[in-house]
Formats: sequence, structure tokens, C-alpha cells
Amino acid sequence: MERNAFQTKTPVIQENPKLRKPQKEAYAALEDFARDPNEKEHEVGIVLPVGCGKSGCITLAPFSFRDW
Repeated sequence: MERNAFQTKTPVIQENPKLRKPQKEAYAALEDFARDPNEKEHEVGIVLPVGCGKSGCITLAPFSFRDW
């Protein structure tokens, strides 16, 4: 199986000064969800207030699921 950029690149999240705190927290939550061996669902929802960087979270989300 061919690997894609989300599987071969490692994003800088926690140390990235351009990301907002809610984006970092959302990414951490997505990673926890993706790495939970007992999780059977393939859908997850994250709620962020207006102006917290939902588009940035959407862009980062595939990195947290790179091992699926």
C-alpha cells in the first residue's frame, strides 16, 4: 500500500506558535481517539466556538489518523 503525505510527514503541533490553544487541544483529542485500540467508531465530533480555528483543525485532522 502506498503511503501518503499524512502518513510520512510529522506535523509540529504543541510547539507551533501559529496554532491556537483550542486547535492544539482538539488535535490532542483526535490523536487520543485515533490511538484508542478499543474505539470501533469511524466518526468523531469536536465542537469549537467561532473564531477558534476550526478550519485549521480540519486541516490537521488527517495527521492524527495516519495509522488507520
